Amino acid sequence: MKKEIIALQEKVAFLEDSISRISRSVDEMNLQLVGLKTEMQNVRRSNGPVDPAREEALERPPHY
Repeated sequence: MKKEIIALQEKVAFLEDSISRISRSVDEMNLQLVGLKTEMQNVRRSNGPVDPAREEALERPPHY
């Protein structure tokens, strides 16, 4: 019985560590996403408004 309890404690410790590492990764990715969103907004502001005709031309495949 004692071996089973120790095995369960080891599993719990491993899972807690895994959750902690995943949480830190998610936090880092969230910070990166916020930074990228800010950067994208700055790029959009610096480029000015998009002309709809120009946007359509950029989306057409080259064979048209």
